[in-house]
Amino acid sequence: MLSCLYRSSKPGAKSALEINPAACPVELEQLLNVKGTAALRPRGAQLLYERTDDAGAGAFTPPVLIYIKRLPLPSPCNEVVVKRTEVTHFVGRAQREARLQLQMDHPHLLPALASVRGKHHFYLLLPLAEGDLWAEAESLRAHGTGYMEDELREVAVQVLLGLEQLHKASLAHRGEVARQSLGC
Repeated sequence: MLSCLYRSSKPGAKSALEINPAACPVELEQLLNVKGTAALRPRGAQLLYERTDDAGAGAFTPPVLIYIKRLPLPSPCNEVVVKRTEVTHFVGRAQREARLQLQMDHPHLLPALASVRGKHHFYLLLPLAEGDLWAEAESLRAHGTGYMEDELREVAVQVLLGLEQLHKASLAHRGEVARQSLGC
């Protein structure tokens, strides 16, 4: 077991929790220890992405749901992004990817908060980003303005450095993530 991870699993428990102690708020850890996967079910969540076909070669194999979940916690940790897949014979790949994301420490990437394996589903929790760069660019365009050249250069460097780190950790597919980050 790696020293930067904390694993909570009681004998006979139906879920296993791994957290990133550098990023996971104590309140979130306590909620997950008490409620486990019940706190993460997508009921009432804002759906961001769903894939039910069997295409794709990522660690999180379909069916995959990604959603924003509001939790009964004090702000700012009351909303998280949840990535959920079913527990199948491929779940080991998702757990390895989640463990790498929990260990990741890079100034241009949001750190994973925790992962939870339940009886039927595996969950990866990520912090909700403060803003949506694509929405900000669209808003600027609608107002007839845009980013200055220096701002664009800074954003491009951050995206490329973050992608480089994801590639080094084998967490990103070279062609797909670049296209996705550019909105293609």
